Amino acid sequence: MIELKNILQDRPYPDSGAILFDIICQSINDNCKAEINLEGVVSLPSTFLNASFGKAIGIYGIERVKQSTIFHHISKLQAECLKEYFERYK
Repeated sequence: MIELKNILQDRPYPDSGAILFDIICQSINDNCKAEINLEGVVSLPSTFLNASFGKAIGIYGIERVKQSTIFHHISKLQAECLKEYFERYK
């Protein structure tokens, strides 16, 4: 399981996004799911989302990225943020 708070900790958002992007790509290439734990994550800034999910969507398409990720300990606010972000790509 990917602890997102550890990826975000002490890094600029674009750098954190690049790390998650690599994880998402590896999961897609391995035909498995990236399990992302959002516990302890306060916000999901657009610079982070663009460098991770946005870049992956640009390469693999939204459906493949959505099918290759699963979220754990996700708050209602985080779910709404991700839903709005993904809906921009439809």
